[in-house]
Amino acid sequence: MTRIRSAQKQSNTWRNNPFLQGVQHGFKAFSTNISMIVTVVLLTIAYGIGIGITAIIARLARKQFLDISKGKLPLKKTYWKPVEQREHRMEESFRQF
Repeated sequence: MTRIRSAQKQSNTWRNNPFLQGVQHGFKAFSTNISMIVTVVLLTIAYGIGIGITAIIARLARKQFLDISKGKLPLKKTYWKPVEQREHRMEESFRQF
């Protein structure tokens, strides 16, 4: 019973003290700003590594992921490629990978 009362006194002290409220507000603002900075930095690094390196390797290998040419109107009605159909057994359907 005494622990509950002492905890209530501490929480009331925190709420009633303007200095501690200011400290709490300052820490919240600081942590919000730091989290935004960290998020931007981490996403920039992930994008640079993931997309950037893939794009560089694709250009060096002259790989085009889409069959479109720059600056020209599309000559095809669709970019879907036909899939060759093959016969398979029922057992192959259960082990797809």
